[in-house]
Amino acid sequence: MKGQGHTEYVSTRWYRSPECLLTKGYYDFKMDIWGVGCVFFEILSLFPLFPGKDELDQIHKIHDVLGTPQKIVLQRFKRNQNTHIKFNFPHRRGAGIRHLIPHVSNSCIDLIKKMLIYDPEQRITAAEALRHDYFRDLKEIDSLKQFQKTL
Repeated sequence: MKGQGHTEYVSTRWYRSPECLLTKGYYDFKMDIWGVGCVFFEILSLFPLFPGKDELDQIHKIHDVLGTPQKIVLQRFKRNQNTHIKFNFPHRRGAGIRHLIPHVSNSCIDLIKKMLIYDPEQRITAAEALRHDYFRDLKEIDSLKQFQKTL
């Protein structure tokens, strides 16, 4: 992880990114995308995605849905490991997001999945998220409004 350490307590636990939960504060703006993904899911489902009781339960709830992260990601997190969390997570295949919000489009699921990628280096950026196919209809409406103004 790049950058310098930051404060240990950052945000409401349910919306904290894995790098925030598992390291000694080595995180950056990419954790905000994780939080947006959690909030976006909650708006669509009307219930929180990862309502952990404590940090360890939070991690287990993430694993229940997304599965355990790849070993290479865990190795990077271990370099700046949070001392009170052990990294001996049993391999788990997550249940996924689709069954939790079956009423949303495939592009919506895809966007949420890209916001909730364990590896912050692979996680979608805000600019990429805004260009995601999920927002295509909004862009078309905006383009139509712009066109109508020129008439």
